[in-house]
Amino acid sequence: MKLVITGALGHIGSSLIRNLGGMTWDEVMLIDNLATQRYCSLFGLPEDVPFRFVEADVLSDRMNPLLEGADIVVHLAAITNAAASFEQQREVEEVNYRGTERVARICAQQRAKLINLSTTSVYGSQEAVVDETCDQLNPQSPYADSKLRAERLLTDLGRDEGLRFVTLRFGTIFVTSSGMRFHTAINEFVSQA
Repeated sequence: MKLVITGALGHIGSSLIRNLGGMTWDEVMLIDNLATQRYCSLFGLPEDVPFRFVEADVLSDRMNPLLEGADIVVHLAAITNAAASFEQQREVEEVNYRGTERVARICAQQRAKLINLSTTSVYGSQEAVVDETCDQLNPQSPYADSKLRAERLLTDLGRDEGLRFVTLRFGTIFVTSSGMRFHTAINEFVSQA
């Protein structure tokens, strides 16, 4: 089985790839554009996993051959800083929406299953507790808007092109990892402590 992880060296990816040991993989391809320079995420990986690292951007034409033969694609590549997304709206749109579209269309063509990571930021401010059945979505940043539009695109691709996918809306992520992000509240609190 071939597993492909985009954004593999980021905060979530660098933790995920350390937990793939003890499973049977033919290949685990790690794709990252190294924009955050988290080279350290490539060290200390489980030795029983046949990792292959490729420096590539999800917006590049290189994605087609890289995803060839993939059984499962975990799509983590994204620009994730919601507060800073106002100053880099074009880049957020390109990476978070267009990058997801590129990966999803290739998955549909290849018949690969897609695990897409979204965010609870799509809910925005709410009066009551929300869960995945909430239909009053109110994204309040370019980051959240790009993620919600990507979710809707995947739904369309599932209906029209047979894309097999699941979207997970994670909240604030906190875990120590070599790809640590310090623009999230919990990680910043711990760092300051």
